[in-house]
Amino acid sequence: MLQRIKVKNYAIIDELTIDFNPHFNIITGETGAGKSILLGALGLILGNRADSKTFFNKEEKCIVEADFQIKEYDMKSWFTENDLDYEDLTIIRREIQPAGKNRVFINDTPVTLQQLQDLTQQLVDIHQQFSLYDIQKPAYQLTLFDAYAGNKLLSAEYGEKYKKLNGLNKELKELEERKLKSIQEADYLTFQLNELNAVPFESMDQAAMEDELNLIENAETIRTTSGAAYLALYENDINIISALDDIISNFSPIAKVSTTISEIYDRLHSSKIELQELSQDINHLAESTEIDEERAVAIKETLDQLYKLQSKHQVKDVAALTTLKEDLESKLQNFDELDDAIAAIHLDLKALEKMLFELANKLSKARKEHIKPFTETLHKLLSELGMPHAQFVVEMKPADKLTTSGTDQVQFLFAANKGSIPAPIKDVASGGEISRLTLSVKSLVAAAIPLPSLIFDEIDTGLGGEIALKMSVILQNMSKDHQLIAITHSPQLASKANKHLFVFKEIVGDKTFTQIKELSLDERIENIAIMLSTKPPSKAAIENAKELIAQA
Repeated sequence: MLQRIKVKNYAIIDELTIDFNPHFNIITGETGAGKSILLGALGLILGNRADSKTFFNKEEKCIVEADFQIKEYDMKSWFTENDLDYEDLTIIRREIQPAGKNRVFINDTPVTLQQLQDLTQQLVDIHQQFSLYDIQKPAYQLTLFDAYAGNKLLSAEYGEKYKKLNGLNKELKELEERKLKSIQEADYLTFQLNELNAVPFESMDQAAMEDELNLIENAETIRTTSGAAYLALYENDINIISALDDIISNFSPIAKVSTTISEIYDRLHSSKIELQELSQDINHLAESTEIDEERAVAIKETLDQLYKLQSKHQVKDVAALTTLKEDLESKLQNFDELDDAIAAIHLDLKALEKMLFELANKLSKARKEHIKPFTETLHKLLSELGMPHAQFVVEMKPADKLTTSGTDQVQFLFAANKGSIPAPIKDVASGGEISRLTLSVKSLVAAAIPLPSLIFDEIDTGLGGEIALKMSVILQNMSKDHQLIAITHSPQLASKANKHLFVFKEIVGDKTFTQIKELSLDERIENIAIMLSTKPPSKAAIENAKELIAQA
């Protein structure tokens, strides 16, 4: 319930505070007095676009603050989800700077404009002249009808799962696009991997093969060189080891003369032993080195394959090729996982679609059960509002697929006159008929479920006399369980108010201000009498006004 609104520096409002009754509030006033300005200020609280050009003082900020009593609403979960402190009396404040910058607060906590809109659309349902035509739209018609049928929880559950379905379909589309792009990449990666697999490099010792090839390619030189060395060391008549023996023999008599000579003598012995071992190794090298052309060709071919892979992939050794191969295998494995993910989403979609069809069937059943009482009651209301021959049909057809609201296509059909064929409201209903239809449907919904504060802007346009009186009775009945705020020029509506607010202009110096005040009983009688006749009102009009108020 909207308990209070404060407006500062908006249009021709300098500063204004309005307290509302929890039931039926009527706002009247002369044309141009500022009734629509109040709706504009309220629109700022609902998250509508702000324009600093409409400020009373363009150098100061505009502030609109609204107090909502929300303890009767199930709103705690919304506050929890948005990480906000819940208060039964929730205060919403919006500040707009002259430069256009916005600041929004809910219970003194800064929030986004989107959060403001999310909250207030659950608290206020506003019907201006242009928004009355919402009832021409099938989607809005279904929303109203589902509210009447008590499908709120079922619709919410369906909507949540349908949103999840859309999310899964979006994810599936992205995965399939990735798969499409990956097919060409996978072919290339597979080609690269096959090239690597064709060469068993992981078991190769590249350095050892390169050494072996060098030995084979230089075998003749190695054999010649090592053979000559062996002869020089050991086999020739005059060889190095024999010469060293002679030196050792010559040093033998003096070996113990001094420590220095003894050390030289020992080193000569060691050198002889080392040269003997070295000569044997050289001889073995000469004898074991073979010229194996076939082996050389085989090693060259293997190394050429290895060098080509290393050059192509710009790596230097077998270890780097091994790492590359593992990376390729991992990427290809990811492609396999992509297929698994797509398959899993298909399974999830199938299960979710099954649940959605089950929920959609429940919705369809509930809707069908409520068509008859809805249309019968609506016919009575339309008859009371001066359309005794009106025909109203809830047309329900199966959709060919799941939609945002189930598997039903629902549309209201209407005919104002007897003998006419019911057709879509947008094609056949006049402005006055749309007003009466909207009110009738809203009153049915209000009787079925709790609604937020309902604000009507001249819903009585084009109506008068007995019809306006009937409409006022319907609104009055709605206000017993709901807060209503109605801007009107109708004396019949004004007479039913629990609180009658009057908007007027006040001139102070060279400035004009919008003001509002609650009317006393005498002021109400005079105001309604003026609406019935002229200003000043006639005695008959005053008596009529008294009678209207007495009947309320």
